[in-house]
Amino acid sequence: YNVPYLYLLLMLTHLPVPALYGIKLLSTAFDLLLAFFAYRIVALHRPNTWWPAVAAAVVLFLPTVVMNSSLWGQADSVYSAFAIGGVYFVLRRRPWLACLFFGLAFAVKLQTIFLFPVLLLLVLRRWVPWRALLLIPGVYLVLDVPALLAGANPGTLFTIYATQTDTYN
Repeated sequence: YNVPYLYLLLMLTHLPVPALYGIKLLSTAFDLLLAFFAYRIVALHRPNTWWPAVAAAVVLFLPTVVMNSSLWGQADSVYSAFAIGGVYFVLRRRPWLACLFFGLAFAVKLQTIFLFPVLLLLVLRRWVPWRALLLIPGVYLVLDVPALLAGANPGTLFTIYATQTDTYN
């Protein structure tokens, strides 16, 4: 995992809960944030209806979401919540905030790059100024600063995703 997720795990060590429960609790908390953004996205298009609540409930109780977080303690909801937050802010025409959230998602997990073609299209349609895209690697780099100050190897930090791609042959 990249260091932003490790920071979250470090914070868990200060809670009076067993480590495994803490990890699952963290992932489940991000499930709630994911459901919140699903609610807000649907509310943009169906305000004052029950559809936003249904969307949030569906996202929150999808078997894959429940199993990934509360059963397996995976980090998918962490980056997904930030990525969907980015989509929400794009829809609200808040491109800088959207890129901040995309940067947070990218800093947590490489799979965020699957949204980058959408960002390119949004730049071409002038929904997102190209300069806002600089915020994505900027967030990544800023989140590496505490690890660098703690003595982490810069080469390892800046190439973590490249080395992850070689994990499985």
